[in-house]
Amino acid sequence: MPNINLAETVHEFMRIGGQTVDTPDARQASLYLGLQMEELAEKLGVLIAVHTFENDILQTLKSHLEFISGVAKNGGFTGTFSTMFREYPEAHAECVDADADLAWVALGGLMCSAHRPLDVINEVARANMDKHVDGVAMRDANGKIQKPTDWRGPNHLDFL
Repeated sequence: MPNINLAETVHEFMRIGGQTVDTPDARQASLYLGLQMEELAEKLGVLIAVHTFENDILQTLKSHLEFISGVAKNGGFTGTFSTMFREYPEAHAECVDADADLAWVALGGLMCSAHRPLDVINEVARANMDKHVDGVAMRDANGKIQKPTDWRGPNHLDFL
């Protein structure tokens, strides 16, 4: 698979999945805030499994992230985003900047953790696009795109 344009692939993933792209959507922004926290909690869980120092602190942070992630995925920040989008353009700009910075530092973390980071990105793109069966996405009540029963997750062992 050739290297993909990550931003274009995410845009297409969202479009096929019936998610809003290129237009502020408060409900969806709350969902994605929850998904960002969910992924960070997942990473902390891995660190907790191999780290022998201060696990209590990491576990507490992980638990808080998981809790707030659930609130956000269930729309708990929809009103906050809606108000920000309408009434606080400076805060909106800062929030957009934070999202771009999160993408940037996430890619930086990937670049310093894998021998073949572009292959990791391609594998994640493959796995995510495989969630669309015949061009259709299954979504949960919150709008998160779900995995079909025969879905095969990414395998990164060869790229480490």
